[in-house]
Amino acid sequence: MATFTGTGSHNSNFTGTLTVTESSYSIPDNTSTLSYSLVLTGNSGYYFQGYYLTTKVYINGVVQDRYEQISMPSPSGGTSTYTVCSGTVTVPHDNDGTKTITVYATMSTPTSQAYLPGTINMPSGLNGTLTLTNIPRASTMTWTNLYIGQSTTFTITRANNNFTHTITYLLGETGGIVAQNIGTSTTWTLPSTLFDELPESAWGDGTLTLTTYNNGVEIGSVLYQATYEVPASIKPSTPTFAIYCDNSSNAWLSGKFLFVAGFSKVGIKANATQGTGARAVGLYASGLFSKQLGLNVTTYSDIIKSAGTKTITVTAVDTRNRTNSASDTITFIAYTKPQITTLEAERGTYSGGSWTANPTGDHIHVHAVGSLSLTNEGNTGTKTVKIGATSPAVSTANDYYFTNTNASTAYTITATITDALGFSSQKTLNVSTTSVPFNINVNLPGAGFGMVAQTAKALEIASDWRVDVQGRLWTAQSQHYSDGTSYGLNVRDSDIINANGIWWADRVNTVDEGLHFMRSNSNWDTLYADDGSVYLMPNHTASTATTAQRILTADDLYYKSGDTLTISNGIIMGHITSAYKALRFGLTVPKMLTNITTVTVSTMTGAMRGNLGYLDSNSSDRSWTTLGTVTANIAGPNMIRINVDTTNAISNVDLNTPIEFYSAANGLVLSFS
Repeated sequence: MATFTGTGSHNSNFTGTLTVTESSYSIPDNTSTLSYSLVLTGNSGYYFQGYYLTTKVYINGVVQDRYEQISMPSPSGGTSTYTVCSGTVTVPHDNDGTKTITVYATMSTPTSQAYLPGTINMPSGLNGTLTLTNIPRASTMTWTNLYIGQSTTFTITRANNNFTHTITYLLGETGGIVAQNIGTSTTWTLPSTLFDELPESAWGDGTLTLTTYNNGVEIGSVLYQATYEVPASIKPSTPTFAIYCDNSSNAWLSGKFLFVAGFSKVGIKANATQGTGARAVGLYASGLFSKQLGLNVTTYSDIIKSAGTKTITVTAVDTRNRTNSASDTITFIAYTKPQITTLEAERGTYSGGSWTANPTGDHIHVHAVGSLSLTNEGNTGTKTVKIGATSPAVSTANDYYFTNTNASTAYTITATITDALGFSSQKTLNVSTTSVPFNINVNLPGAGFGMVAQTAKALEIASDWRVDVQGRLWTAQSQHYSDGTSYGLNVRDSDIINANGIWWADRVNTVDEGLHFMRSNSNWDTLYADDGSVYLMPNHTASTATTAQRILTADDLYYKSGDTLTISNGIIMGHITSAYKALRFGLTVPKMLTNITTVTVSTMTGAMRGNLGYLDSNSSDRSWTTLGTVTANIAGPNMIRINVDTTNAISNVDLNTPIEFYSAANGLVLSFS
């Protein structure tokens, strides 16, 4: 109950009293019923009769607005009391069940006679308030995570122990009732049908609605935004896959389940199913090779080049980006082409199935041993040894005897081995004539050391002899290979070792001078130096030059006195020290400073930034040579230290922290001397 009073503006012996009482409230309607009465009282014998009174009562709105003639009763004991009006009013509450209303009343008589009250305001400021009973409204709830297919617990906070509740859910197009007629808690297992609403995502936004009832009458609902999640356990099935071997690149290997490096491809035929409710699943191979796989489709790698144990991993990925993987290993066997590992020969005599070694003998004994790989896997080989087109008279596994030879003729032995895969290799060995210190054949004519002369117009040396030149070895002068036939020295595809230096006869200025490297098209790339520069002449024939390109000079490697270095729009790292005035930077330059003694900084313009932002909070390009002293010194073969010592302390940076110099266009210029 609330009471508001006031006194007459003309005669304070008149008072007004407005009494407002909350009689009841309705939970279902969320309203309160108020009763009120307005009483006019005359004190000290004052009263009036037959005068008009204007009355207004405001209780959350105007409830009385009247103009009427009244007559107060005669005083009793000096007091006259008159009930101007009374009644009831229904006030709706706010949605949360609370309500505070404005309450006031005013009465006035139209004349100014002193025996009349004039205006009475209750309260005097017409600003009375009344807080009504807080009516219990819809309950609230919390819950644990909403994992589809798993249970969750709802905890309900209600304002009245008589309240009951219904919880409903909605995700996409799927919804329903969680529970009905519950009090403060319930447990719910999310139905698996919700998986179908999230075919391409591991979570989705939906709603939960809590409806509150009082004695079966709904008093309110609360709508909650809720995140429904697919549990991590809902993912594609573990892939199953079969491994196949494709050896179609080699006839002998074809059809064999044998993984051989350089020949075999690996095939994978895999299968998996997507996680419940996902739209589809994809398969990917990784490890040994990386490819997307089709479901139940055999997919092959390229030929695997390296040997060893290889891991194949197949990963299933569904439309929720959930994955599951399985792995297996296979071993690739190394393959080596067949080789003649040993090839030896000696002269002697073969007779009656036995061999007698003799350096002057007419017959030749060859010992040839070969090697094969994949022998455990069934690889076999065929080995032949011949002198020219002639096969040996007698042969065993590794020994071959030639009897149609003679002591005065040199021979070349060719040993060939071929394996089942179709690969072969050869090795040759020269057998000189019978061993003699020196031989001259005037009929050729020719001469031989350690052998009988075999070649016309040649000085020959037995293969087991060497030439020791203690003096100088001269060849014919000006023999140039640019004509395709002439040369001074032919080492016949052998290496030259223990050389001390190669000196060219004169300045390199013709196409046939320099170092020549053969290209795949049988043309040449030539590298040469001329007057301090290195040149490359690419893709030319032996006799025709192309345009040479200068690729290197001494000036490309070293700075010289008078050079300058300009840096535009670059970043140089440094740090700040010594009372915020010393800025030190390190700069690596592209050439060597071996011939330089002094570096001068003529320009240093740009912004600087530290750990707190731009130095001095100034992001503009500034000339640091005008803000202090800028010097430089050589700190290494191609390292320069730049020292900036400012007149004033630098702000907006911490001491001993990194800083960066952002060079403006042409912002850093160094001179060398």
